[in-house]
Amino acid sequence: MQRLVEAHLFGAGLIDVDTPVLTGRYNDCLQQLGIEPTELQKFRIDGMGWSPEIAVEKNNNFYLSSGIPNHLAIIISPDQNKKPIYFPFNSYDRRMMEAYFQEYGRAIEEITRTVCIGLDIDQEITQYASPKDLLLVDYIIIRSIAGQLMETAREQRELVAKFNEEPLAWFDKNFRGQIIRNAKNYGDLRFRRIEVTDMRFDDLRSFYTRAFGGVFIIRDIIDESNLLVIEEEKLASTCNSIKKDICYWLNEPELITYLRKENLIECNLIWYQSNLKNLENIKDWMIIDAICQDDPSLDYSKLNPASRKRRLINARQLMPEAFSELERLILRLEHGHIPLASDLSPELQLILLRPIEEQRMSSKRVLWQLIGKLQKLFTDPLILYTYDKEDFFQQYQKWPESKKACVVHILQRQYVPIMNS
Repeated sequence: MQRLVEAHLFGAGLIDVDTPVLTGRYNDCLQQLGIEPTELQKFRIDGMGWSPEIAVEKNNNFYLSSGIPNHLAIIISPDQNKKPIYFPFNSYDRRMMEAYFQEYGRAIEEITRTVCIGLDIDQEITQYASPKDLLLVDYIIIRSIAGQLMETAREQRELVAKFNEEPLAWFDKNFRGQIIRNAKNYGDLRFRRIEVTDMRFDDLRSFYTRAFGGVFIIRDIIDESNLLVIEEEKLASTCNSIKKDICYWLNEPELITYLRKENLIECNLIWYQSNLKNLENIKDWMIIDAICQDDPSLDYSKLNPASRKRRLINARQLMPEAFSELERLILRLEHGHIPLASDLSPELQLILLRPIEEQRMSSKRVLWQLIGKLQKLFTDPLILYTYDKEDFFQQYQKWPESKKACVVHILQRQYVPIMNS
């Protein structure tokens, strides 16, 4: 992973927690959320307060959660706004955090001058019995915890209001003591904007969640059904009795047929004719994969076109069967001939799948993530890195060094971060 780190493709945007004060605040927040504090003195956090170093220390990537339905977040600084989220539990996590910062940005600045903010992200279900319970989730409630700061601010305002409204209040010794203790412990909070109410987030039309080993919820179906796509085969079999709604195991052959029938994904050769560069990129990725498998120590970037062709001949047996078909398709489209998608092999159709353009953006990104998991024989690394970084990092570890270097080089030039994803 060091190559990705040096290229700012992994770890970029993490915020350093490297002082006793910040570490202490983070630990206080962990304890308020019911989590054992860390013994680390220095670590980094992402946009949700998740730390890769603490996850290693606890041997638990899910340490910021209180069960499958309800995960947690920690805000230690307003600088976390729009920062990457490296271990999202749900595909909507970044949109959710941006909505929270947009709603309470001023209060976050004020509160984090003194304490951290813990977020209890509640789907209002204590425990899921099966994946089909995820269909009940169409909004979440974000509850904010900031020590006793918000409660103390309310108390201080009430005390001051009483002092101003009751002429004899000053002569009450106990009352004076309350004001003095409050002010000594927390300072003057009257004019600081530190009130944060519960926030409802309902941009959950379609999403992916790590719950139950990975489940896609897609609601934009023509007949108004809901679709569950479940990665765990045994769990998928428990959902067959869902009324009206549809459930598939990720690797069921019928799934792709259903997705195309419902106008969720397509193999649109008219679109590709206008975007031939995308086909050329897929062809290049296939070549890179085969040549780098053939020679794991190769520096692909130093090959000229002639040497690449020679290398490709030697690695021909490693090319996907769809490669030659893809070459012919590119030539046909260049000459204005558009075949029917059904004329292509199932392998090439799968490689060329895309969400339909008319889908709303949040659903389209979930569908790109689903397509990446469906493509077993070939997946475009740029698409994978853009829409499913966790899967990309897992696959990256298995690649030969030559392919790792080549992919990093191309990502540095071509990757464009997606905001609000």
